[in-house]
Amino acid sequence: MKQKLHKEILHLIANASYPLNAFLTRMLHGHQIDNVVYMIEGLKSGRDPRVLLNSSDPLGDFEELKTVQPVEGDDYLNLY
Repeated sequence: MKQKLHKEILHLIANASYPLNAFLTRMLHGHQIDNVVYMIEGLKSGRDPRVLLNSSDPLGDFEELKTVQPVEGDDYLNLY
């Protein structure tokens, strides 16, 4: 259901003019931040990135989230 909502919001963003498309884009930022934190915490605990991507919130989905990779050792500064 959230996946369908995400597709509909992206469709609205693509077809809306300035005030509405900016608002809709900002509305998704909170979900995107939650997904980034979820990915970082999951990678720190050693979970598989593919599993984390599949279980993340579809409303916070963005292309760059797929590029987050596990780090070697305890070098979490590079991950942040």
